[in-house]
Order: sequence, then structure tokens, then C-alpha cells
Amino acid sequence: LRVADKIVFSFDGDGAGRRAAWRALQACLPLLRDDISLRFLFLPSNHDPDSFVREFGSQVFRETVVTAPALSRFMLDELAQWHNLDEAEGRAACVHEARPLLMQLPRETTLRLQIEREFARQVKLTPEELAAHLEAAEQTAREAEQLRHEAQLSCGAGRAYCWLKTQRGGARIRA
Repeated sequence: LRVADKIVFSFDGDGAGRRAAWRALQACLPLLRDDISLRFLFLPSNHDPDSFVREFGSQVFRETVVTAPALSRFMLDELAQWHNLDEAEGRAACVHEARPLLMQLPRETTLRLQIEREFARQVKLTPEELAAHLEAAEQTAREAEQLRHEAQLSCGAGRAYCWLKTQRGGARIRA
């Protein structure tokens, strides 16, 4: 992402290719910037880029590359495909699954804002409701990290377990 501002990932269109594309998407999320375009091209399952060009020609390949879906479209379409968005439970499960992905997007990017707005519309939330939900999740993650840190500091080296006092009571953790 440091060398080029337009990147097109190319994958087989089968299940393995889509899983590989999803892993690539996850790896790229924290690195995204507003001046970078990432796209996901899915070739027919019996082709790699070389065999596709040999069979159909370089011009057809270039045309196919131009129509490859953007990272945001691929991410939102995949999430929607995995959940029944006609039901509250499906939308809630979709938000649950999307939350860690959305939280990986750099906060200062307009792309994050655009993806969050589109996702909120998709799961029938207002952008403000989704933002509040993400902020609460980020706060919970920060508190959990703080608790882990405090537990490391408060547990003696020779004890197998220690009690960690929290606002909601005590919690027994393995040290």
C-alpha cells in the first residue's frame, strides 16, 4: 500500500478464493487510506490471471479489472450474504460480525465514515446508532485491556489464581 494507490487483488471465484479474498481484506483494513483504491477481482474457478488472459485476451482482462468490486462493496456484500437482513436477529448477528472489522478501519479516514454509513443503512440503523454501538465496543475493549494489565500487576508470581476487583464485583483469573 506504500507503492501504489490502486490495487486489484485477483482470486478464483470458488469458495477457497473467496475465503482468501476475505483474509486479504482483513489484513488490509488497518492500512487503508482515503487515497488508496483496493478492488477484488473474482475470476472463473478454472482460471488464474494468466490462463484468463490466454483464453480471453488482455483487453477482456483489463475490462474485467475495471469492473472489480471495491473493498467496501466486497466487505458489505459478503456480510449481507452471510446473514438474513430481513430479520432483527440476522441484522444483529451481522453487526456483531462486522464490529471488529469496522473497528480496524483507521478512524481519521473518510472511507471509514462512508463504510459505516453504508453498513448502518444495510442493517437498518442510523449512522449515529452504529457509531454509538462501535464506541461502546471500543470502550469495552479498552476496559478489558486495562483489566488484563491490572491483573498482571496485581498477581504475585507464585499464585496460580488471583482475584481481580472490578466495578461489577470480583473475577477469578488464572495468573
